[in-house]
Amino acid sequence: MQRVTTRKGISVREEDAPDVEGKSFAVLDDLRQERSRVVIRRVNDSLLNRRPARQVVRFSERAHSPRLSDEIWAPTLAHYREGEKLGGGQYDPMEGRVKMDATPLMARRLLKQGVDMRSASFEAQVTFGGSDPWVFCTAFCPVRERDAYRLARRISPEYDTITDILDVDAFALELGVDFAITLNPELHTKANSVVDIVQRALAANSGFEKIVHVHHGPVAYEDISGSLDTGREPFDLESRVGFTKPRSFSYQSEYRFALWTIGEPSIRTLRIPVSDALRECTSIR
Repeated sequence: MQRVTTRKGISVREEDAPDVEGKSFAVLDDLRQERSRVVIRRVNDSLLNRRPARQVVRFSERAHSPRLSDEIWAPTLAHYREGEKLGGGQYDPMEGRVKMDATPLMARRLLKQGVDMRSASFEAQVTFGGSDPWVFCTAFCPVRERDAYRLARRISPEYDTITDILDVDAFALELGVDFAITLNPELHTKANSVVDIVQRALAANSGFEKIVHVHHGPVAYEDISGSLDTGREPFDLESRVGFTKPRSFSYQSEYRFALWTIGEPSIRTLRIPVSDALRECTSIR
């Protein structure tokens, strides 16, 4: 299936890729003679059934609205975690991290060593972290416009503009295509592990110069993300780590787009040029 795009010299085609979790698209950049795979995956879909339908919007300064700006700025989770020049509504030291109740696992391990904590007041927690993707943060918009602008300014006093994301699936794809075109792995990423090196070697033999992922979905607000009983539970959480925040941020009702590729980001903020195709997925109020 050939997807229509307004980009000159770019073709986007949906792939039949049974080895990929989500939808996969092959992107051909005729100008650079590069082929990229863009994989789109929804995260936390079950949360959408628990809440009334709301428009997804981007709160920002007017100059940074994706409808008006030439670029989207996508910071890493580490940027929000370390909090440089960020206000209280954006700084989160637990960004990209989750806490789990490790009491059952630790109690069982202590029992094997002859220490019985089952009748004692005993608690244990563990913090689990994943990769730090680049992210583009949006939110479910309050129904009343006054409440919407109040929420925007609570997140940041400079936010004075609301941009509607008309279709989150279409936006995720167009953002993924723009991300793939912009990405220069040699400049923007670094291999931090043997796994990264192996994945890059496999990608080089796949017929694609770049493989990128866009995960998108609502953020879950949890102070404790489940119980650590066997030690394997963090692997089940891995795809949701970047989509979980403490309950103190629940007022933000965030809907997030996370941009991944092989390796770790080597720059804190990736500036992605906004294509006409991406711009058409938005409208400004």
